[in-house]
Amino acid sequence: MNIFAIWRLAAVLLLAALAVPAGAVAQEKGANLEVIGLTTVVVNGKHIPASRQRDTVTLIGSRFDSDELVGLWLTLPDGSVLGLDDDDLRADESGTFGIELGLGSGLPTGLHHFSVRGKRSGKGAIGQFYLLPGRGPQVTEGTRLTFSPATARQLDTVEFAASGFAASEMVSLWLTLPDGAVIGLGEIAADGDGAFAGSLFLPGQLPVGRHYFTARGNKSGNAAITPFVLQYGNGLNVPGATLAVDIGRGPQRSVLELSGEGFTPNESVSFWLTLPNGAVRGLGDVNADGEGNLNVVLYLSERLPVGTHYLSFRSNQSNQGGFYKLFLEPGSSESDE
Repeated sequence: MNIFAIWRLAAVLLLAALAVPAGAVAQEKGANLEVIGLTTVVVNGKHIPASRQRDTVTLIGSRFDSDELVGLWLTLPDGSVLGLDDDDLRADESGTFGIELGLGSGLPTGLHHFSVRGKRSGKGAIGQFYLLPGRGPQVTEGTRLTFSPATARQLDTVEFAASGFAASEMVSLWLTLPDGAVIGLGEIAADGDGAFAGSLFLPGQLPVGRHYFTARGNKSGNAAITPFVLQYGNGLNVPGATLAVDIGRGPQRSVLELSGEGFTPNESVSFWLTLPNGAVRGLGDVNADGEGNLNVVLYLSERLPVGTHYLSFRSNQSNQGGFYKLFLEPGSSESDE
């Protein structure tokens, strides 16, 4: 039995995972799956294998058909599902496989489920796994990192500056989100005095809350961490989402119809959605008709999380804007077909 490494998960934060009913992965049987983490945690009185972001987890599967391909996917804590196999996971002659997975910094922390299924036999199994936040480095005395401003909005650009690193060394940068997830930001070269500076765009996908910006010298190991607070980036000159007009409740997998008037004839109106965790998702533009009336139909996808959302709009010629508040309820797990 060979164990091979696959580092596929680093960009999960940027992927739209496929949401499926929670019961859809509960039918796997006929095979065995052992999940081996670097530690364990206790969840509801049960010991669950666990590792940290940027660590690894090992999966051992058995009781599959000889030499068959095995499908592998991961159910995230919010119920969304990420496929992991590319037709390269295969059981050996004894029906056994082993695989080591790198746990990308974009994966959310919490309780996950690995699922496997033989593509010929249909045999399957499920194993639980808990992902812990990744560890940051110990800060180094004399190494400084500043972030300006210390409080910013989504879609803003902020400035950072650092000193106390080795001359001309490459410095790795990353961002720790409020839930402990870590996003790698690449590397930057320090100058001859061990200093560097730059700017960072804060996309709407980043959740609101307290973040930590980290820099670590690749050669010296010198490290510094500085916090900053990210606020809603609604794009409107209003105090915040508390001004939203409450349009009530609606389930996932339903349609929301909105209408408006008083816009400039044929002007475009931009829409975006602020999710419960503060992340912002652009929805595109819709044109008003020749009389300045606007009719919009939005599909509330099953990919959207349950909770309070804010639908924002801004007209791009007359500069009108506002918020709608919507509480999204769980949709039916029944197929529409």
